[in-house]
Amino acid sequence: MHFGGEVGIYRNDNTPYAQINPGTFGFAGNYTANYVVKQGVAQRDFSTGADYADFLLGDANNWSAQNGTEYGARLKNPQFFFQDDFKIRPNLTLNLGLRYQIRIGIDEVHGDVGTYDPTVINPANNQLGAYWFGQTHANGRTGLEENKYNTFLPRVGFAYLPNPTMTIRGGFGVYAYNLSLDTYGGGLGNVSTASGNGSDQTNGSLPYTKLSGTGTVFATGAPLPFATPGTSPARFNGQNAGYTQYNTPDPKIYQWNLGIQQAFGTNTVFELSYVASHGFNLNFPTDINQVPTVDNVFNNQKYRPNQNYEEINGSTNDAISNYNSLQAQINRRLVHGLSFAMNYTWSHFLDSQDSSGFGSRSGPEVRQYESAAQNYSRSNFDVRNQFKARVVYELPVGKGRAFFNHNVIVDELFGGYQVATTIQLSSGNPFSVVSPIDDGSEPGQAHTPSPNFTGAPLYLANKNKTEFFNPAAFSVPLPYQFGNVPRNVLTGPGSEVVNISAGKKFDIYESTKLQFRLDALNAFNHPNFYFGNTVILPLNGSQTSGAFTQAGFNGGSQINSVGGPRVLQAGLRLEF
Repeated sequence: MHFGGEVGIYRNDNTPYAQINPGTFGFAGNYTANYVVKQGVAQRDFSTGADYADFLLGDANNWSAQNGTEYGARLKNPQFFFQDDFKIRPNLTLNLGLRYQIRIGIDEVHGDVGTYDPTVINPANNQLGAYWFGQTHANGRTGLEENKYNTFLPRVGFAYLPNPTMTIRGGFGVYAYNLSLDTYGGGLGNVSTASGNGSDQTNGSLPYTKLSGTGTVFATGAPLPFATPGTSPARFNGQNAGYTQYNTPDPKIYQWNLGIQQAFGTNTVFELSYVASHGFNLNFPTDINQVPTVDNVFNNQKYRPNQNYEEINGSTNDAISNYNSLQAQINRRLVHGLSFAMNYTWSHFLDSQDSSGFGSRSGPEVRQYESAAQNYSRSNFDVRNQFKARVVYELPVGKGRAFFNHNVIVDELFGGYQVATTIQLSSGNPFSVVSPIDDGSEPGQAHTPSPNFTGAPLYLANKNKTEFFNPAAFSVPLPYQFGNVPRNVLTGPGSEVVNISAGKKFDIYESTKLQFRLDALNAFNHPNFYFGNTVILPLNGSQTSGAFTQAGFNGGSQINSVGGPRVLQAGLRLEF
């Protein structure tokens, strides 16, 4: 039996990066955009405006200012585990284990932390939804996240030896992720930080503020919102707010595998495995105060669930991921001058969003759906087929080898030669298509939302690098609606990379050798074409409804990116 424990203490005394902002104005081209009529409603087509033209007019789409302060984040994570191995039979071993952990929520050493809390009463209108601060302990909340004392993480595994050349292994485990400061530490330093922000809520009708103005919101004449340090629950009213869920669940993942390993002789092993995982309670950053999807409604601030705030950005912590794969590999040790390793993986990866650095999301989520369930689709990393191989071969002649090992002339001419290759074959990466027509669903923001399916084939009958997919398979969504095309609906072309290397070693003195190498990267100069993460669909003239077309469009279904060409390099290396 193995057992033990640890107490992880995380301390981050931080001088915030890029939080000294004396005033930033944003220009999006919204106020120089043309008007179009969709479903009888006149609205701006934000794709026709110019940022610089808005700047010349002094019409700002958004504004922000901030004076950040130092803070000291704290997080404790006591853990204990035990594991026992049972030798049930001479050829069968069972592993059982359990890890127990306590998660203490993130806090600031002086209570200098604040976040939007839906259970705090806002004194502006006595409705629920206002700011909680670590110094006030409103509603008994003492940290960004509540403490968790019920996290049990079991693991089980087995190894079975049917015969001396075959092994069958399997296992299942539950694992919990740590709470990173980037993802789960929002609101640190908020008590002593002075800040203000705001954006246009008129869907492009009126600028938020003007450069020639007197520091007021143009639509209302009210002063630009700027919250000075303090702990008033209504301190950030009228601005964007940050949200950290108090009852944040532990982000967890189930992992399991089953594999068979078979030896052929004494130098070659083949393995076939099923490997899978299911993640849940994962981070899902979104605006919990976003305007609901309503048909034929001029959506603006009055339709937000909490009208005391504009955006309330945070995570609902309900994202999931699912990965399934079949993996096969064969390995041969270096014997008689030959060594190789080859593996093939078939996999399928689905998730609600792809995580990225600093607690953000990654990939083509140009307009995110309201919930994690709606956003569940193919991952950016959903590459179905991958084959990789490495082969090394040494000529079996010369000193220390099977043939002509005592012939100096043969050794100098033919000995020490080695040829190697690596092969990478992969099916294509997924990518998304988006509509260039703004759906008008978010106040003052120019969006490129998901289109709708038309029922036409997704790919052209004779797809090639100039016409890869079928734009007519998609149509413009109705105003104020999300399209039904999920992210990463299409798959790009596959890739093929073969590298070859050849070299020879010359014996100089005792163990000192000189190696000459010649390498060819992408040796056959194979062109590997690809799209980016997102492709904007083509418009036909001033199209505002109906299917997209290829006519008059420069780009779209045409592949315009290609991987690296063949590269040759030579080198000398002295080994001693």
